[in-house]
Amino acid sequence: MAQYYHQEYRHNYENQEQMAPTQHMNFNQPYIYTAFEPFLYHTLRSMLNQNVIVEAMKGTIRGVLSDVHPDHIVLHVKGNHYYIRTQHINWVMPTHAKTSLPQLSGME
Repeated sequence: MAQYYHQEYRHNYENQEQMAPTQHMNFNQPYIYTAFEPFLYHTLRSMLNQNVIVEAMKGTIRGVLSDVHPDHIVLHVKGNHYYIRTQHINWVMPTHAKTSLPQLSGME
């Protein structure tokens, strides 16, 4: 009976190991990991449809924050939409429509 219990336990344990998430991943394909920052997301949601200045990794851009998603934002600048990943954002500041900052700098 002890032998049977040991085999039963070993069988169940091996089945649990087969359910490990790393075994279901295909390591030959690229794995995309996106960090979700809830405080930044909710802060950006509170600035929806407002003029903002966003400093990203490639420069500063000013426009109307038209949409917010967990992984990117959408800025409306002079009839164009710019999609910026939240991972690339350094800071965001609400602003008035008329400021001395340029519309685009370094985003080309």
